[in-house]
Amino acid sequence: MAKKIQSQEYLIAFREAECFLNVAKMIKEKTFLKSFTQKEIAQSINFAYATHVNHAYAFELYLKCLMIIESGEYEQGHKLHDLFKLLSSTTRTNIENYFTSNFIYKRRHRLYGGIFEKPSIYKLLEEANTAFIDFRYLFSRKNLPTYELDNVIECVRHEIYRLKPELKDIW
Repeated sequence: MAKKIQSQEYLIAFREAECFLNVAKMIKEKTFLKSFTQKEIAQSINFAYATHVNHAYAFELYLKCLMIIESGEYEQGHKLHDLFKLLSSTTRTNIENYFTSNFIYKRRHRLYGGIFEKPSIYKLLEEANTAFIDFRYLFSRKNLPTYELDNVIECVRHEIYRLKPELKDIW
């Protein structure tokens, strides 16, 4: 079990999460392909990894922010699904309901491309569980991980704003 850390610094965790999320968005926007030269494609792929590291770390910090708001402590670790499961059942349900109401979508099944699925928030978190670790050490991997958490991160932010509405205007 990961170590629990006492903290009342949800505001600092929130600000740090906002910074990493905004950096991820800036990198993504700046490196959007305008032409399709080999050099631009290679650069875009490398910047995509940096985007994913920042995005996954922002997600982790938002989860820890929620933990601090709920209990005055957070757990160490980088595994997103595992951290999400540590939130109270009420918070998890609120996030899941917001996701289902606002962001549910269809995608092609990862293994069976001819089948479509509506991934649950838990499926997306499971796929992204080790995103921060995987994308930091991508050079040592043979396969390229993927994950989709843009909508889920917005659901987590929505729950933070519900609990601490004063944070909406802080950034």
